[in-house]
Amino acid sequence: MKRFYKCSLFILGLFLMNSLQAQRTVVIEPSTDPTAIADIFPIIMGDTLADGNRMDENTIYKLRNGAVYITSGRLVNKPNWTLHIEAEDLTNTVDKPILTRIPNASGSYPDIMRAEGNVTLKNLWIISGEKGPGEQHDWGKI
Repeated sequence: MKRFYKCSLFILGLFLMNSLQAQRTVVIEPSTDPTAIADIFPIIMGDTLADGNRMDENTIYKLRNGAVYITSGRLVNKPNWTLHIEAEDLTNTVDKPILTRIPNASGSYPDIMRAEGNVTLKNLWIISGEKGPGEQHDWGKI
């Protein structure tokens, strides 16, 4: 009987360890409206609960290859969670997802992100956006 209990506890421990290490994957779909661009800000920052904790600190956000995305606000991650954004197909290095920003109502471009914790970006084009025709990009926004 002791052997049964030890075996049961071992199997239970394996199941608990597996759930602790599981990564949550969220595929952010591009906009189906040709006049609109998908905004990743409300999706990523929407995973923050009212108490400031994350729904899951081990989430990978995947963007569709060849699609264009914006962020309407500054993505801010805290030291206890890694902001992880990558292309859905990491082997496709030709049609990378594009992450850009657009001017807000006042005409200024918001920051894309402010990292307070670790950030992982894989196989993405990040375009900061220009303030006017022919002007240089404002690269200090990440």
